[in-house]
Amino acid sequence: MRFISFDELLKNFGKPDKNNYKVVFDGELPTDNLESIYEICNLNQPDGYEGHALSISDVIELYDTQSKFYYVDKIGFKEIDFNQHTEIEEQTNQN
Repeated sequence: MRFISFDELLKNFGKPDKNNYKVVFDGELPTDNLESIYEICNLNQPDGYEGHALSISDVIELYDTQSKFYYVDKIGFKEIDFNQHTEIEEQTNQN
């Protein structure tokens, strides 16, 4: 499921699942512009960055007061919802 477009992911596997991702950087960058973040993570990775260069199928989280998630697509970015409840969370909340 890595390195595929958003449309291809939806067609073959469904919506992106947050459980298939891990955090490779949690810190402040000098911008909230997705294109600039892409450039920073490819050309001048910040201290503490533990991932490969950003590429298609990666996810960027922007957060201040609430999180927004963006799928890195073939061209540009697609806002996605990673705040959905997982089956395990739903089962825990029911007990």
